[in-house]
Amino acid sequence: MRVIYQVLIAAPLVAAVGVGGYWLNQGADGGADMAAAFQGRTVTVVAAEARLESVRDVFEATGTTRAREAVRVVPETTGRVTAIRFDEGEWVGAGKILVELDSQSQRAELAEARARLEDARARYERARSLRETGAVPQQEVDSLEAAMLVAEAQVGLTEIRLRDRVVRAPFDGVVGLREISLGAYVDPQTVITTLDDTDVLRLTFSVPERYLGFLRPGIEIQARTPGFAGETFTGQLRRVDSRVDPVTRSVRVQSEIDNADRRLKPGMFLQVELELERREAVVVPEESVIVDGPTAYLYIVVDGKARRVDVELGRRTRGFVEIAAGLEPGEVVVALGHQHLRDGAAVRIRNGDEEVAAQRDTGRIDG
Repeated sequence: MRVIYQVLIAAPLVAAVGVGGYWLNQGADGGADMAAAFQGRTVTVVAAEARLESVRDVFEATGTTRAREAVRVVPETTGRVTAIRFDEGEWVGAGKILVELDSQSQRAELAEARARLEDARARYERARSLRETGAVPQQEVDSLEAAMLVAEAQVGLTEIRLRDRVVRAPFDGVVGLREISLGAYVDPQTVITTLDDTDVLRLTFSVPERYLGFLRPGIEIQARTPGFAGETFTGQLRRVDSRVDPVTRSVRVQSEIDNADRRLKPGMFLQVELELERREAVVVPEESVIVDGPTAYLYIVVDGKARRVDVELGRRTRGFVEIAAGLEPGEVVVALGHQHLRDGAAVRIRNGDEEVAAQRDTGRIDG
C-alpha cells in the first residue's frame, strides 16, 4: 500500500515542456550557450508557465470484492431431492423455489393433523353449547378447548415441516453452480448452491491509521483489475471499521461499486485508488526544479532575465511537482536549459516559433 499524488495538468503546460526536445537536440548551440552565459550573452531556454491546478492526494491499495449479500444454500432438513428448479448462473427473486425434497410423509401427517383438529374443534363447540344448558360441566369444556389448541399447534408444526421440504431463495440474487443431483439425499450440512446479490459489490481494503482523519463516507474510489484492462470502476467509501488492527496499525474500510451488468465477481482482487484530498496548488514541470542538498530552487524569467528563486517542494507526480512556497501562479519558469544559467543572465525563450507565438498571444510567457 502506498500514497501517490496526481496533478491534473492542462494541455498548454504539457505542450510547453514537450517541445523541449527541440532545444536539447541543438548540441552545438548548447555548447555555445554555455560559453555565452559566462560572457553576459543571451542564453536560449525552454520555458513553461507555473499553473494553479487541482492536486489529488491518492492512496493506493489492493482490495477484495464480495457480494452485498451472499449465502451458501442448504436445506433445513434431511430428505431426497425430487425437483431442481433453478439454472446455474440464473438471476432469481426472493422466495423463488430452488429445490424440492420428498414430502409425501409430511403431507400425510398434515392431513391427519388437520382431521384431528376438526374433530377437536367440533367436540369443543358441542360441549360449549351443552354447557349453556348445564348438561356439561365447565371442567370438560376447558379440557376440550385445550385439546383443540393442541391440535391447532400440531397442524402448525406439521405445516412448518412441510415447508422445510422446499428450499427457497432468501433474497434476490444470482445462483452459483449446482452441487447436488436429482435423487440425492441431503441434510442441513449439504451445500446445494450459492446465492449472491452482485448488483452492488462491496470492496474491502485496509488503510493505515495515519489517514483516519481523511476517511469519511462518500469519498470516491476508483478500481481497476487485469480482467478488464483499461477500464476503471468507480464507487464510494461507505463504511469504516470501528477498530484499528493493533498489529498492522490499519483500519478496514468498505466501499460499494455499482455492478448492475454483473461483470465483476465476488472474490476478485482490485487495485484501489482512494482520493484523500483535492486542493488547488502551483505546479511546474519537474525538469525545472534543481535540488542542491537540502535546497531546492528554480529560475524564473523576469524582463528577459533569469532570476533564481528558492522554493519549497510539495507532492510529486509523473512529470510535475507541486511548489508549496516560493512561486506564484503565472510566473514563467525555465523548464530546460537552466544548467547554463546564472542569476541575472539574459535569456531567450525558444519553444519553437509557433509555440512562442501562441504563448505570447495568451500572455503566458515573456517575449
